Amino acid sequence: LLWFNLVKMMITCIQASVRLLNPFEIGLICIATSGTALANRHWNPKFKKLRGEKFLKVALPDYDKIREREEMSIKDLRIELKKLGIQPHRPWRERPIHISSSGTIFDEFVPDENENKVSLLVKGKGSRLVDSSKHVWRNSRAGKKIRSYDADFDPVIFIDEALKIYLDAHSALQNRDSDRLHELVTEYAYPEMWEELNLKSLRWQFVESVEPARVVQMRTSSVMQEDNIFAQVTVRMHTKQKLAIYDQFGRLYMGNETVPRDVLEYIVYEKHLSNLYGKWRLHGKIRPCWLSAKDNVLPTFVKPSVCPNATQEIDVQLEEQNIISVE
Repeated sequence: LLWFNLVKMMITCIQASVRLLNPFEIGLICIATSGTALANRHWNPKFKKLRGEKFLKVALPDYDKIREREEMSIKDLRIELKKLGIQPHRPWRERPIHISSSGTIFDEFVPDENENKVSLLVKGKGSRLVDSSKHVWRNSRAGKKIRSYDADFDPVIFIDEALKIYLDAHSALQNRDSDRLHELVTEYAYPEMWEELNLKSLRWQFVESVEPARVVQMRTSSVMQEDNIFAQVTVRMHTKQKLAIYDQFGRLYMGNETVPRDVLEYIVYEKHLSNLYGKWRLHGKIRPCWLSAKDNVLPTFVKPSVCPNATQEIDVQLEEQNIISVE
């Protein structure tokens, strides 16, 4: 029996080997075993972990919770966000910018005082006539613009209002009333008037008008936007005033408190035309090139302390030393 089984196994092996020698089956075996990849393995070794996961868990939003938050009030929503440790968002708020002053003088041109007295044969008279004609045209155009916003504006009537603003502003400056001064002057003129008198005392008095005041210039301009319009009117004032400024120690800094002096000024007044509640305020001064120079400030200095006795003793000692050295 043992031999019989061995012979049977040999016959089956021979049959299997003969079957493998079949060319058709040999081709199938070659096709099955061709390629570099192993059986049941992906050819790309990357992303094994992702391929191993059969599905991915997608974090879907909780629509019920979102619906509840939409129905919550702002106070309850802030409490809910604080419980979750989330900072509540701040709503975007646009703050408007209020511009109550232009911050500059539109045109510093002032007509010459002796313009009508100069002959036409003088050199440069033609250019002056051209400038004066442009000046008149700009004044008329600015006057029409001002009257389109303020129908009651009249340059002749405005003189009284301008003089009142001028007197009240200087009185408030003398009394150091900052609230009243803010109402009478613009933000452009306030620092120049207030800071100049820091740690100083002002004594000012209006005596009289030498010549009647008159409007010499009117200008309008827009700031940042075309509908944000400001108007500036320049008034010529020739007056007599008393002015004296003292420093913090009571010493005279400038001027004279008793002697009146003639003062020629070109005061600029400004109004915010786009503002329904805008009013005329003192804005600045124009100083022409042909006007006389300002008064110089009185110089102040510390008086040196001199001790005559000490200097005499030093001189005597030096003389004695010289005598001894010579001997």
